Amino acid sequence: MPPDLEEVQVRPGTEADLAPLTDLYNHYVRETAVTFDTAVFTPEQRRPWLHSSSQDGPHRLLVAWTGDRMAGYATSSTFRPKPAYATSVEASVYLAPHAVGRGIGTLLFPTAQEPPSPKGRPRCSPSGRTSPGPGGRAGPASRTGGSASRGPSRSRPPGCGPRPGRIRPRRG
Repeated sequence: MPPDLEEVQVRPGTEADLAPLTDLYNHYVRETAVTFDTAVFTPEQRRPWLHSSSQDGPHRLLVAWTGDRMAGYATSSTFRPKPAYATSVEASVYLAPHAVGRGIGTLLFPTAQEPPSPKGRPRCSPSGRTSPGPGGRAGPASRTGGSASRGPSRSRPPGCGPRPGRIRPRRG
């Protein structure tokens, strides 16, 4: 089957995914500046991160596989350790080079941000900023909360902040 027609399986991450998750993250540590890490990790060093997620809570890890290759993963984690941020999450999506541009990030990203806050709506980071993709530039979708950037993206949950294409001037 051609690579762009391969079936994509998205599921919660497990211990069996630890080595491929670590390999994928290390690719971005070595090749880009988007992780802000300067040294690669071993699977053992990443194990606490893996176990910090759950299948049904606000901090989740989802993996995407195409055949026998990891295509990417999405994770939601604590945004800030202060009580007022308890219902806010930071969401990240990492894609394997072979999976970029195939819509897999779009499959992963919204699911990683569920469930919504107790009031029924996801909460946003106050800044609503996204990190740049490889090369130091945010792609068009990463600037608007989408998933077309090449590499990891951090973005707002749907319905938070200004709508795509609308820029609000800062006051002050």
